[in-house]
Amino acid sequence: MKSVNIFRNQNSGVFAQIKNSLISVLVSIFIVSLLLGFRSDEPLQTVYDFFILPFTNSFYFGNLLDTASLILLCALGFLLPSKLGFFNLGGEGQIYIASLVAVQFALNFHFIPQPYGQLAACFAAFFAAAVLGLVAIILKIYLNINELISTYLFSSAVIPLLDYCISEFFRDGGGNLLATPYIGENWEFLPLLEPSSLNISFVFVLLISLVIFVILNFTRQGYEIRVAGDNPEFAFSQGIKLPKIFILTVSLSTGLYGLAGAFAVYGSQHYVYSRITSGLAWSGISAALIGQSNPIGAIFGAFIFAWIDAGSKSAMIHSNFSFELSSIIQGVIFLLITLNFFKKRGRKKAL
Repeated sequence: MKSVNIFRNQNSGVFAQIKNSLISVLVSIFIVSLLLGFRSDEPLQTVYDFFILPFTNSFYFGNLLDTASLILLCALGFLLPSKLGFFNLGGEGQIYIASLVAVQFALNFHFIPQPYGQLAACFAAFFAAAVLGLVAIILKIYLNINELISTYLFSSAVIPLLDYCISEFFRDGGGNLLATPYIGENWEFLPLLEPSSLNISFVFVLLISLVIFVILNFTRQGYEIRVAGDNPEFAFSQGIKLPKIFILTVSLSTGLYGLAGAFAVYGSQHYVYSRITSGLAWSGISAALIGQSNPIGAIFGAFIFAWIDAGSKSAMIHSNFSFELSSIIQGVIFLLITLNFFKKRGRKKAL
């Protein structure tokens, strides 16, 4: 009964939190409209291209949903350890190394029948990213090294190293790009909405989000994660094994970044090029903040940022919309959401 009451108390304000995020997004959309009006020669057409065009055909809408699923997976990878007070800033490197593992697995073990090969490759990508998280949490537990520093520095070191590996060892000799060869067609995920990049991984990501929501709110493991994050001393006094909880949770969450890399390779990209992540992990952090660190709310946040990405691309193609303005729009939304996030945390702390 106590765990049920805790669950109710924790989630009683979920809808209010999502409402606050929605207000922040609406304010951001209003600011976006003003920016579009001032920067465009045809403001009404540009506004249409940005907000409406991504929903007008299957290609744009399918790509939007595919991007949203990858952002959502990154959001889940960030919010899960954040329940413990562990904030992972190394998602870019974790996605990158996992995507390279996934493509090399497909190229070197092309003879494995499907879906067994895809499952084995996704597990390998998951494990490759999880190792980076495991090192970071061990450094935090036993050497008290801040995870904000360790995860970010690991990512900053891994990315140029992988760029070098692609350039020198894994580059497609028949192409001019700094990229690996394409995987075989039999390794590609089942498409859902052609000719877009939407594929079966979209369904898997939604299921993962639902599973994490259930674990966090309806299981003993989720209760232990919440208690360990809110009050480690109390959790220890109740017999909760804190090192075990931290290691398993952080390893699982960084593994989700690895799945994002594998899903990107097998679902939409089909090869790995230099700096393939393109800010995907940072969009995931933003989506997690929009969703108030709730797995279901993160779905809404991921959709918002995928919508911005799709709207920016369609507006750039059909009007004089600039890439820099797209970055400004994402920055405005991130700023408003972050201010709201820390305001709430400060109020809770004061109580």
